[in-house]
Amino acid sequence: MGWYLAYIIIYFSFMFILGTYYFMKVKSSKDYLIAGWNMGFWSIVGTIVSTFCGAAVFIGWVGMGFSVGISGYFQFALPAVLFSVFLILVFAKPLRRQRLFTLADLFSERFGTRTGILPSVLSAIIYSVPTLSLQMVGMTTVFTIAFGLEVTTGLILAFVLILGFTILGGLPATIITDAIQSIIVIVGIVALFIASLIYGGGIGNILSNTAPEYLTPTGPDGLGAVLLFALSVGPFHLPLFDRSHREELCPFRYGSRSHLLLCDG
Repeated sequence: MGWYLAYIIIYFSFMFILGTYYFMKVKSSKDYLIAGWNMGFWSIVGTIVSTFCGAAVFIGWVGMGFSVGISGYFQFALPAVLFSVFLILVFAKPLRRQRLFTLADLFSERFGTRTGILPSVLSAIIYSVPTLSLQMVGMTTVFTIAFGLEVTTGLILAFVLILGFTILGGLPATIITDAIQSIIVIVGIVALFIASLIYGGGIGNILSNTAPEYLTPTGPDGLGAVLLFALSVGPFHLPLFDRSHREELCPFRYGSRSHLLLCDG
């Protein structure tokens, strides 16, 4: 427990120090909300990784993989990737060209302000609220397992930490901390994969003790279940792009490399 506590304290202390630094550094609302349109390539790559690999992935998707096998990838992960790439290819260039922040802004420009409110409301209800809840539940799970906190206490603590950091540092601090966290995430995934192989007695032993239907794209529930989940989860990334555009596409500084990523997905 002592090791976990030290890690948590160091981790959040670093995040809030960075948030305070950017709080003092920002000079305008554009700097605060959109990072001055001036973030580098690797910072953006890192925040994309961290955005996708959150609590939903490490708790929800991993749990689904254990329950249904490889088909979990085709139910959730693959639709997420395909829809995100499609939306980037379709919307990134016009949003960037018009210097718009969100898809709601695009609708407002095309159909009027009142129409633009609808995507914002849908984005909040369909994506933002559930996603924030997932992050709070994920952080609470860590607090309850590592420190034995009550669920209510963990939720309140998670809410305070998330809200405090986000308001304090704005988008610049969020992108930089996401980029740093992406390294931790990648190292953690590799370490977890190696530890799982060791714990399972090697890849051969794991495969031999796994039912064949868990190793197929359709899984134990069949093709119908895969398609049902895939077609339900895929459109969920429409409001996700509303947030992802602001965090991962808008802050790019101009240049050939950023242009390539925006145009080619």
